[in-house]
Amino acid sequence: MRDLARDPRAARPLPVPPRPRRARPDRRRSRRPRRRRRRRRINLKISKAGGLIPGRRHRDLARAAGLTVSVQDTVGSSLSYAAILHLGATVPPRSLRGVLNAEEMVTRRIAALDTVVTTDGVLPGRSPGLGATVDVEALGEPVAVWE
Repeated sequence: MRDLARDPRAARPLPVPPRPRRARPDRRRSRRPRRRRRRRRINLKISKAGGLIPGRRHRDLARAAGLTVSVQDTVGSSLSYAAILHLGATVPPRSLRGVLNAEEMVTRRIAALDTVVTTDGVLPGRSPGLGATVDVEALGEPVAVWE
């Protein structure tokens, strides 16, 4: 038989005693609020999805399933925010929970966006591409060049 006091694999006692579970006399009443709180939604992160094209597929699947969509990205920059805005603009307003302003996550701006800010929200710009004018000097020297 092993000595539990000296065995490093043995479980250590908790510093605070665990709280006892509350008795629920009426289980149906306690479950009702959970059903009301449960919402069917997804957080669509463009970079985790693999870019705009796979993100569009995720958006289409969410719309077909009747899910609410929140369009986000895991990294912040002006270019990712432009992509978020463009994908968010394709989601119907009733299904859109919101878009994340990823531009505020970084201090260094690499592009200027021509977004339209209204009282209802933000709209993507009308210029070509993602509506971003890239500051080439802010990007620095290229790491690699292919010809």
